[in-house]
Amino acid sequence: MAFEELKSKQSVMWGTGPTRTCTETITDIHERIVDRGSRPAEGVTRLDLACGTGAVAELAAEGRR
Repeated sequence: MAFEELKSKQSVMWGTGPTRTCTETITDIHERIVDRGSRPAEGVTRLDLACGTGAVAELAAEGRR
């Protein structure tokens, strides 16, 4: 599949799809990502830039992980 075709299909999916519903079905994966990620040092912040719904960042920010 050509890159431009892939971009077009992804745009349709993420632009019209129920992304929040999809996100809610993979919360176990989100927990694994946060658990396996390195913990930032004191005073260091993380940036979640254009990474879907932000569910992983929200989980990490809760301080549970």
